[in-house]
Amino acid sequence: MKGRVVFCPLTAELMFKNLNKARRRIVQSVRLGEKLGPKVIGLGALSASVMRTKWEALDGIKALITSGSIYTSVLLRQAAEALARRAGLELKECTVAVVGAAGLVGSLTSKLLADRVGKLILVDRRVKVLNELGEELSKQVKAPVLLSKGLSLTQKADVIVAATNAISAVLSPAELPAGTLIIDDSRPTSTPLNLMEQRPDIVVVEGGVGYLSDMKCSFDFGLLHKNEVFGCLGESILLCWDSMYEHRHLEGKNDLELALELEKLALEVGFDLAEFQWQGRAIHSSQFDTVRAARTQDPHPVV
Repeated sequence: MKGRVVFCPLTAELMFKNLNKARRRIVQSVRLGEKLGPKVIGLGALSASVMRTKWEALDGIKALITSGSIYTSVLLRQAAEALARRAGLELKECTVAVVGAAGLVGSLTSKLLADRVGKLILVDRRVKVLNELGEELSKQVKAPVLLSKGLSLTQKADVIVAATNAISAVLSPAELPAGTLIIDDSRPTSTPLNLMEQRPDIVVVEGGVGYLSDMKCSFDFGLLHKNEVFGCLGESILLCWDSMYEHRHLEGKNDLELALELEKLALEVGFDLAEFQWQGRAIHSSQFDTVRAARTQDPHPVV
């Protein structure tokens, strides 16, 4: 299989400063990509968030268009489990907060985590959507589901999954308890880039990063290895691999069903969770040792 990466060179600030212009540029990029003859076109980074209310602008595109949110969410759930284990925790006993829970990635990640955590905190400013998600999950799982439109409850979380579309960091180092584990899937990041320099008692890792041993990527995405990709690109690969791009494979299935199918397919293909990293640097065992020690000295408060 061969793929191409097409760039729409707009920063997050420029996108949100003029959404209509940003959408036009994304549509132009998709149409350029279509000329290469792909079966699947994946929208990466903020492009899916910018297009979310204007998908009809892409109706004429013959290739299947995906936001990448489904496999990204699978990788985030896997990362939460693995990260908790590295820190000596059982996710089933942890309080997990999802920041940006009303979004495409945040809502599905919340659904995938809901029956695997001790408590679930859902954070988003879109109160109506948040309430609907909270009501849905409360009917399906025994774990308490708490809702908040602000970030105050994240101070009670053992693990934070950040999946926002904010144009700058929203998580403040000063407000995070010692021993907090953060999985940041936001682009731009929801976490200050130098957070671990300011707070060595906290671990932050890139979210939604997959690893495929036989893959070669000639573009540097800022990840540790050439055979690592973000979940949005990983989803496009998986959909092509199994001919799931044919719409008949997708019709009538909800996002949770598709997530379980893609997770199974990823296992068959050889996709795995990538090495924990942040801004192109590996997270060393000593950093987890520091977090474990910090949690012993300053345990998180009980929600």
